[in-house]
Amino acid sequence: MEAPASPSPPAPSGPCFLCSSPCSHHCPYCGELVCSQVHYEYHRPAGEQSRISDSVPTCPDSSQCQPFRLECGDKGRYLIATRDIKPLQLIMTDHPCVVGPPAKTV
Repeated sequence: MEAPASPSPPAPSGPCFLCSSPCSHHCPYCGELVCSQVHYEYHRPAGEQSRISDSVPTCPDSSQCQPFRLECGDKGRYLIATRDIKPLQLIMTDHPCVVGPPAKTV
């Protein structure tokens, strides 16, 4: 008689990489935890697969995923690298929220 097959272990859960709320969804590429589809789309901008997963990652290509997660500590919020970042690699871009008139006026 064979022993009954044990069920697969549940996927680990923990804090979202961006907002730290509890979650159990994973990026299918790198395994980073995300709480919602919106946070997943920020973590991995639109590409081949744009859906979060409840399972452990199976795809090895994590090059398009954000290379950091947000942490909160005693001194405030900060970013922690989740993989090696190459020299001069663009990590993020930001646009100004206010643009004033040019310095040269007529």
